Amino acid sequence: MNSGTGHLGGPNQDEAWDVRQTADGGYILAGFTESYGAGSADFWLVKTDSNGTELWKKTFGGSGLDEARAVQQTIDGGYVLVGTTDSYGAGNGDFWLVKIKGGATPYTKLDVGVTSNIPQQVLMI
Repeated sequence: MNSGTGHLGGPNQDEAWDVRQTADGGYILAGFTESYGAGSADFWLVKTDSNGTELWKKTFGGSGLDEARAVQQTIDGGYVLVGTTDSYGAGNGDFWLVKIKGGATPYTKLDVGVTSNIPQQVLMI
């Protein structure tokens, strides 16, 4: 980003846990939002341009606490997010992976029923 600061989010607690530069020179941020979405907190994905101006945002989640911890752009131009979910799987901090196409259209969600595991990063190999 150019020097300066920007603000993203709404009236409630919204946190970015990971930020990556994307192939187009912009940025992708992942974390959680209590301002938007369906539950107490939802996965929050925000795409910005190179200046940090929001281009789009998307939430994923259910009625429970869902927090994205890491994001990575994929070779097909989409994104993969990992984090924890109380809304899906066994429902107690399960590992959750969401793969989306470019432009924030979801097409794969994987719930893994292993409780109390908090992923910290996504590695593309």
